[in-house]
Amino acid sequence: MTVPLFATKPRLALLDWDGTFCDSRESIYEINLIMAKHYGKTMPSYEDWLAIAHPGVEPCMRSLGVTEDRKAINAFFHKLLTEQRGRGFQNPLYPGTHNLLQCFEELGIPAIIISRHLHDHLVLDIEAHGLSKYFYRIIGEPEGADLIKKEVIRQICVEFGVGRRQAFYLGDTVHDMKAARHARVIAGAISHGYDPRARLQKKGRPNLTIDSLPEFQAVLA
Repeated sequence: MTVPLFATKPRLALLDWDGTFCDSRESIYEINLIMAKHYGKTMPSYEDWLAIAHPGVEPCMRSLGVTEDRKAINAFFHKLLTEQRGRGFQNPLYPGTHNLLQCFEELGIPAIIISRHLHDHLVLDIEAHGLSKYFYRIIGEPEGADLIKKEVIRQICVEFGVGRRQAFYLGDTVHDMKAARHARVIAGAISHGYDPRARLQKKGRPNLTIDSLPEFQAVLA
């Protein structure tokens, strides 16, 4: 595949984590099931849940009719996530993760994770897979605060002094694509995560849609 996205070698790799490098779908669905039961609601099937575009646990709970305070919902989610991790659970990596990260390193492209995953959990997740060494920085959502991806992407680009065609954001959701486009960087969508290819292309309007990490590595080659 030849896609002339970059006038020159990209200078900055901005990356999502969950659904992009790490397949957290089943573990997050499990937590949503527990939360729905706690609130006296019924979760849809796993397949139907994936078919619904929810950028986080709170919108999912709202769609079920949960009226609990937003902070309480998120605090409950983080508690359950901590318990899940405490049982030694580890989400699997998508095929090609190590090779792509090594490719960034070999090309001299700084790789930075920007994720709405709670920061402490995000760091532990990445460390558990032995991948911390590949990232210049890991940015997750602070506890009790929102991480607005488009603003963080803009800030990082200013810090590195890169132009709009010199950086990309690779993610798996429509939300990721909108953040990338608003931040005026190249929006790269990968279809193996939370949002399927058709939804990504129709609602996210990415510059590039690929189906696997090896396919994205081929674009860089």
